[in-house]
Amino acid sequence: MIQDYFRTDYELKNLIKKQIQTFQLLPGEWIEVEVVDGVVKLDGVVFRPRLKGFAASDSWGLSGIKDCINMIEVKASSDGVPQPKWYEFEKIERAVPREWSEAPSTYML
Repeated sequence: MIQDYFRTDYELKNLIKKQIQTFQLLPGEWIEVEVVDGVVKLDGVVFRPRLKGFAASDSWGLSGIKDCINMIEVKASSDGVPQPKWYEFEKIERAVPREWSEAPSTYML
């Protein structure tokens, strides 16, 4: 049986912090990392839900992680922190042809 590569809590914490530093955090956003016995605890505040997911995903991607507790809170930026002009929330629309929603039984997915 192949075992995971062992890393100390200190190494894991530093690797996760380096990954989080690549995120372009807006003023008012912050993420803290703690690692105890291979269990990662993420805490902080972000305005974009995907950052919460990216932080957890990046943590799980490291070998030696036993669990990840994601306590990052997603808040609206209307808490007095202005959004930069280059940033807008992306509107995601369903990419399903109109005829599929009208007659789904005629199409195989």
